[in-house]
Amino acid sequence: MKIQTPLLLLILTGFAAFAETINFVEPAKPYDNSPAFKTPRGKFDMGRPFRVPALTWAADGIVMDMNQGLAPKNGSPLAKAIGRPVEIKIENRVDNQVADIISGKSVIFRGTSGQIALVSGALKKFDPNLELITFVQLSSSTGADAFVSKNLNNLTELKGKTILTQLYGPHPELIANILRDAGLSPLDVDLKYVLDITNPAWKPGTPVTDPANTFRFERNATGVTVIDVDALGLTGGKIGTGRDGTVADAKTTFSTKTAPNIIFDCYAVTKEFLLQHPEIVEAFRKAVLGAEEDWLKSLNGLAQKSKEEKTKLRERAKPLAKVIMDDANLVNDYLLWLSEGSRLAGNDGNKDFFATSNPNGFQASTRRVQEFYKTLGMISEVSPLVANAPFANNAPKAAATPAKKAFASEVAVRQAAESASATVLYPYTFQFSPQEANIRWQDYPDTFKKIYEIYTRYGGAIVQVRGHGDNFFYKFVMAKKSKGENSFQRKDKVTGQFLPPEPLPDPVQILNDSNALSYTRAFNVKAAFAAYVKDNYGLSPVEIDLSRFDIKGMGISKPAVETPKTAEDRAKNMRCEILVIAAESELPSNLSSDDLQ
Repeated sequence: MKIQTPLLLLILTGFAAFAETINFVEPAKPYDNSPAFKTPRGKFDMGRPFRVPALTWAADGIVMDMNQGLAPKNGSPLAKAIGRPVEIKIENRVDNQVADIISGKSVIFRGTSGQIALVSGALKKFDPNLELITFVQLSSSTGADAFVSKNLNNLTELKGKTILTQLYGPHPELIANILRDAGLSPLDVDLKYVLDITNPAWKPGTPVTDPANTFRFERNATGVTVIDVDALGLTGGKIGTGRDGTVADAKTTFSTKTAPNIIFDCYAVTKEFLLQHPEIVEAFRKAVLGAEEDWLKSLNGLAQKSKEEKTKLRERAKPLAKVIMDDANLVNDYLLWLSEGSRLAGNDGNKDFFATSNPNGFQASTRRVQEFYKTLGMISEVSPLVANAPFANNAPKAAATPAKKAFASEVAVRQAAESASATVLYPYTFQFSPQEANIRWQDYPDTFKKIYEIYTRYGGAIVQVRGHGDNFFYKFVMAKKSKGENSFQRKDKVTGQFLPPEPLPDPVQILNDSNALSYTRAFNVKAAFAAYVKDNYGLSPVEIDLSRFDIKGMGISKPAVETPKTAEDRAKNMRCEILVIAAESELPSNLSSDDLQ
């Protein structure tokens, strides 16, 4: 997953003039039919250096730092921790890691939780001893991966459309959640796969093997999953114009900055090795978590650190930038990636990730991805994955930690929600009775559970709550006044007779009352959400980021039925909408390369 700056002028010139060959690939169905399973079975040799696979991902640099490089070194902190020298092998392709496990070259799998969900069952079927046991979370993606689309206003519009992604990469996890949250099946879209996650060195006239360049030539494609620099190249940072390598009307629908709880980077180990050498696995886990805590302290408040501290950190990170980004001079970009584009899990992150109550934790997230792969025929069955993570879910609750605010003010969140880059990820509508504004989460437990799941998964998204009123009475009064009338009569519901005439109310007062009622409806839905989170997860309002909520009283300005004629029509207007909105380009950033000079 190398992140490099694409040389747009050199690479992208003349795109429109070429009809490029795109090398699409097909997944094995199911995955145990992959060529990797033709690898002869071998036995892991404890006399050789302990091989740990790594991805070209920022957080993998933490393990390389502990090992003082890729080659085995007896005196490295990692070697001392597990009692043997460690060889780190860069291996980004899932099939090759699976082949290494089958051949006995390695007992460790490094991938996302979704990749583990793809291969674990197939390895278990091949040999029950090779079932993967996930034992530590390394990091999560918080901005380094993105979904780019064109001419898409709502995720439900993806039905019948083509989406491009890397085969067996980390991004199908994005697609699985996108479709699920839009109420769509994987079979509702046309998924097309290419082999590489990125190819910044691609040249016109050579086969296209990556999603970003495929998106430039596959005109029928609506969406594509890419790394962040490719998203920048496709959109120009806002909305693509079709010039300078951008794709016309392409925008970043959302990245993992908006959705930081979808792609989780983990280590897993074979069941056989865990049973035979639990002390090595535990020592490796403790070493990783200890190193992460050390790096988290170094990265915390990075922009405010002294020049000397920044220089020391940059020197420490240069060898990691060299390995992961092919250039030690990109150390600032590496540190930005490590601190902004990804999030080190550490001890607290692991406790949260492996908690069974977490709606976006290990069990819940891997099950969603398994269901996605099962529907596509890429795995044979959906079954709970096994984790070996001795974190106490019943530990005493720590003091409430105020949630970090995504937006500084109500004005900022409103501007983001109404920006050109905004895309609705998930809508839901509550109905209200006439003049009623109260709502309890207990009356909609499944709905609030779904909203909370999405709220936490899309941790950078805006939650806009729009209250609405019915416009029937206002239209009735205005029609009367247009005829020069000043009174109206109500029908008695018991006798069926009309009551004595009443003066027509002031239309301005009707609008004011409707605005107030609609705002109260929206505010009460937000309050019901906070109550749901407190009652079900023990989180107080200070622990959830309510700065992401935008409360709007729409009054009668946006009726569902413009001219209501029946009670059913009026009921449709008396509502409150919850819209989870991604406004990717509007999200504030806490750090830039200027902070690292």
